[in-house]
Amino acid sequence: MNKRLVAFGCSLTQGIGLPDIFDVRDPATPLLGPSKLAWPNKLAKHLNCSVVNKGHAGASNKQITWNIQNFSFKEDDIVVIQWTHLDRFCIIRDNSQYVDQCYNDEIVTMISAGRMEQGQGQSKLFFKHFHSISDMEVDMHTRIDYINFLLERKGITVFNFLAEPHYKRSFNWFETKLLDTTIGPIRHKLPTALDNSHPGEECMQVIADELYKEITELL
Repeated sequence: MNKRLVAFGCSLTQGIGLPDIFDVRDPATPLLGPSKLAWPNKLAKHLNCSVVNKGHAGASNKQITWNIQNFSFKEDDIVVIQWTHLDRFCIIRDNSQYVDQCYNDEIVTMISAGRMEQGQGQSKLFFKHFHSISDMEVDMHTRIDYINFLLERKGITVFNFLAEPHYKRSFNWFETKLLDTTIGPIRHKLPTALDNSHPGEECMQVIADELYKEITELL
């Protein structure tokens, strides 16, 4: 099993709230992930691959891009990217271990080890004064095209899908094929995880099954 599935995304990929990383003593603070019950592990079993889950709770599309840019890929990797919600932004500091992340009107400092702390930063000012959904739609699609081109140029197989179907837009310059699978319609039909917010294990299995169907048709 030399081939790897490398997955990028936010908490929906990391598996926040699933039993193996849920701390009943402190439900608001997840244990270090990623969860072995999240969709990347389940998809990797379908594909008979090992798995590298690079999902990060609260990650913006900018941070997902940054994580991909700084990852050491192998030629035979299969990369699946879950692009996240549009109400997030971050400032990447000189020390790349620290990212000021702003989402849902809150600001936290995302640390590479997975711990989150309350903080203040320039990203909150961006979110308050400059953020708009239409701008973030353009930004996300631009990032998708860029990352897809970057990985394909390296000869790496890559698949892209969205957290929500309504994030998809038809720009005349956008060339990347997006998978039809999106998380939103699936998660709203099935039980949540232990945090009563994120997708539960049954949902993760359905996501993996749907991704597998699409990916095998394209491989």
